[in-house]
Amino acid sequence: MSKYPQRLVGELEPVTARLGALRPLSLGEISLIKGLSVRKRVVPAGRLLLETSQRINRATFVLSGWACRQSTLPDGRRQIVGLILPGEGMGLRRRSRPVAMTDVVALTDLITVDAEPLLVANEGVSASLEDVLELAAALEEQQMINQVVRLGRQTACERCCSFLIELGERLNLACCGQRDQFELPVTQEVLSDALGLSVVHMNRTLQSMRRDGLIELQAGMLCILNRPLMERLSGRV
Repeated sequence: MSKYPQRLVGELEPVTARLGALRPLSLGEISLIKGLSVRKRVVPAGRLLLETSQRINRATFVLSGWACRQSTLPDGRRQIVGLILPGEGMGLRRRSRPVAMTDVVALTDLITVDAEPLLVANEGVSASLEDVLELAAALEEQQMINQVVRLGRQTACERCCSFLIELGERLNLACCGQRDQFELPVTQEVLSDALGLSVVHMNRTLQSMRRDGLIELQAGMLCILNRPLMERLSGRV
């Protein structure tokens, strides 16, 4: 884990925690990230942040709330290909005017912050952050591979186990939850669209996981009760 002083990060903690867990941050890097706080934006749930093929003009971090990358078929069916959680972002790769490959939608109310200064060299400080941003991008690519495996080869229970374990790890990385206990602020419809299941199948799968003592889900709080078994079911071990 990172060695930076927690009291320095304040409202940017999800970003500094996540990046600092990948590689310890210097005080100069923390200061640069803290400076982003003047560029905050509040986004209401349901707002379309980016459309497919739209150029991403500004890099962005999510400070709070959940968003998703999604593709929608002509008949209205939606596939969520990935979530964007606190501490994560969009357009963070050093490419000239990257293009959105999917729509990006706010699933809950969001607070975002303009991350563009991190991509612009400033006395060598932001340039030194390039490595950790590349590590973050590699982690996102691994999450996309996990999603392909879930949708292509796993059963409904296996998908849920893999997905929920991953969510806990990602939120824990950003100090926004614990690995085995975290807030799940989205509907079963969102979960079904993320896992390629009908809402009815999603509900039955969650009920079965509850009965089997794998999880507890109450008032929007998800508790993983049997991590070893869930890890085996998800194919991790």
